[in-house]
Amino acid sequence: MIINIQAFNTSMNEEKNVEGRSGNEYARIIYSERDEFRSRRPIDVISANRPILILDEPQKMGSAESATQRALKKNFKPLFSINYSATHKTRHNLLYVLDPLDAFNKRLVKKIEVKGLEIQNLSGTSRYVYLQDILLEKNQAPRVKMEIEVKRAGGIKREVREFREGDSLYVTSENLEEYRGLSLTKIDPWLSQVEFSNGEILLGSVKLLSPLVGRFVST
Repeated sequence: MIINIQAFNTSMNEEKNVEGRSGNEYARIIYSERDEFRSRRPIDVISANRPILILDEPQKMGSAESATQRALKKNFKPLFSINYSATHKTRHNLLYVLDPLDAFNKRLVKKIEVKGLEIQNLSGTSRYVYLQDILLEKNQAPRVKMEIEVKRAGGIKREVREFREGDSLYVTSENLEEYRGLSLTKIDPWLSQVEFSNGEILLGSVKLLSPLVGRFVST
């Protein structure tokens, strides 16, 4: 059974199954005793089978305690639920990961493209980080511009932010689970690279904001 959230909210509302009240016709069917179902309600037949729920993009439905997710569990009485997404707001028990690199290695896609010059020691794309520029300016410590994912009210957005050594990606992303414990530990203009607290290294390009610091640029 495949149903989107809009259909669930409009057609599976038990309150609409009231005699004489206007509402979605399917709501009156699924919550009404049907002759073709031996005088049973279809929703009772479905829930009695203890179905497995697969929730695609669960972060768009709110948290596990949101009204939508509570209604899903109340109506379907699932045996268990599986959340499927590339950008989980809340990470529970991880069962399986298929990132773009794995998909390419398994020949599930023809090719992949990496946005950036070079990436080392990254496990596929479990977290998204794009190093745009290393910024050098007179009398200031090096800074970097990086694009990361940020949690917004309307969903997960990719935004370019400035970072200094010691800055937390987890805090900047508004506490996205994928960046938990990850911070920028080293900016190396000589090698045009940055290093993170988990040992991962990302290469980029150097942008001069003042010609007086040209001696710091590697060739």
